[in-house]
Amino acid sequence: MRHITAFALATVALSCSGSKYDYAGFQTHKYFPLDGESRQWTYLNENLDYLLQVDMLSPKEQDGSISIATLEYSRKDPTQLLWTVKWSSNSTDGIQIHGYLLEDTGDDGGGDDTGDAGGDDTGDTTDVTAETGTWVSFSPPIQFSEYQMAPGDSVQSTTGGVTYTSTLVSQEKCPNNWVADPWDCLVFNLEGDDDLPFVGTWWLATDWGVSRFQPASMADGEPWVLTKAEWIEE
Repeated sequence: MRHITAFALATVALSCSGSKYDYAGFQTHKYFPLDGESRQWTYLNENLDYLLQVDMLSPKEQDGSISIATLEYSRKDPTQLLWTVKWSSNSTDGIQIHGYLLEDTGDDGGGDDTGDAGGDDTGDTTDVTAETGTWVSFSPPIQFSEYQMAPGDSVQSTTGGVTYTSTLVSQEKCPNNWVADPWDCLVFNLEGDDDLPFVGTWWLATDWGVSRFQPASMADGEPWVLTKAEWIEE
């Protein structure tokens, strides 16, 4: 079910580089680009003592007309794979999540305790109760976004016995640690199974994709913020 707002956006700034388009809403796939031979993003979280590295693997998987990219999310230095998610993003289907794998890291999920003795633990993305070590495929996929949405629009999908609701909350400036000037980002909130690392709030920008994200399991902590991105053309 898709809930449509009653207003239409006029000429709006869509890109971190300032490109503009005229239509009623945003072409969401432009904010989660998965083109190129490979991509890599590195993120910092103020409450954790390691960087998170995200690698887009090559080649992509083809499912009919949909090109599916596999993204691996790893703790950096020393490298430890934490979870894997299959994403797609295109002008027809919008942004979709096709499956995931949570690694059995052996962590106790304690996270980084930044408070005084006996204080609150900030938690960690590995602190999940979902099954680990088993690949989970979504059929149908989770609809993260329709191909075109305006702030206030939401899309709902049910898969694997869980209903997920994704809402385009707003467009706002979103600073990161990689560039000096804030980007224009679309802010999405995906609700569903909070144990899964892709459920939460996402700040997406054109050209480079995820500028910031905060899993629901880390809602009381700090978001992951982009510190570096690389792209290799096909």
